[in-house]
Amino acid sequence: MEALPTNVDCGGSCEDRVTLVPGPQGPPGADGKDGADGADGLNACCVTTADFEMPEEGQDVAIGVDENRSLAEGGIVYVENAGWMQVVARVGGCTTAVTLKNLENSATGMYSDNVPPGTTVPTGSLICPSGPQGPDGSSVTEASYILRTSHPSLTNATALAGLASGYVKSTTGTGAVSTVGEIPDSDIEYSVVNLGSGSNIDWAAGRVFKKSLTADTAITFSSLTTGKQILVVIQQNASVKYNVTWPATVKWAGGTAPVLTNSNTSSYNVFSFVYDGAAVIGTSLLNAY
Repeated sequence: MEALPTNVDCGGSCEDRVTLVPGPQGPPGADGKDGADGADGLNACCVTTADFEMPEEGQDVAIGVDENRSLAEGGIVYVENAGWMQVVARVGGCTTAVTLKNLENSATGMYSDNVPPGTTVPTGSLICPSGPQGPDGSSVTEASYILRTSHPSLTNATALAGLASGYVKSTTGTGAVSTVGEIPDSDIEYSVVNLGSGSNIDWAAGRVFKKSLTADTAITFSSLTTGKQILVVIQQNASVKYNVTWPATVKWAGGTAPVLTNSNTSSYNVFSFVYDGAAVIGTSLLNAY
């Protein structure tokens, strides 16, 4: 068989020159096999696999579920046809057992929408995880008030339960009373305590007190608060002029208690009192006709 000529440099003297051209594309190969199916994801909810009775408030019940992977001990769940419950116990791994507690507390009104104890919760009820459990409302949570302009050495706030009515104090880490900063006006609740037929002024009840006279009245003080100032408004009777006497311990300018406005037309007198821890200092501020 005659050999094919090759494509060589003939220097322009070769009689035959050959150019190589690629042949046509062959047919496509066979398709590859399908890959294996992916694993199922974790369902956020599970379902009960048997009926169970809602337990008493705060009591537990062991139930069956399709799987308990989505439940965590201590977590709060919502059980369809039952209400809010807490996961008390859960067998590890992917199992079908879980113990739940009825969170209803009729004394505080918590989870009042739960079904009554003894109600049958049917098979196939969804159990869905919820958020963390909130406070049960059975006790007062101590709050703290931090002053806007507190003392530089202030390291912690004072519990409100330890504060005198109407006043805010702050303490350092050692318990010493620090400088009291300015209390914003928006933080003060304004009101007038009307004495009505009474004559005792309870300093812990407010800052402004009013007495409308219907007879001669002897004013008394109770619950004195060191550093606190109160105002007392006395309204004279419209037809009969009555007198007021004050506690003998009050210190007045000149050593004598002021006389009420000499008027029988519902005139007003305003007095200021400050307790410095040892004595009550009284001042007559206004006689208004």
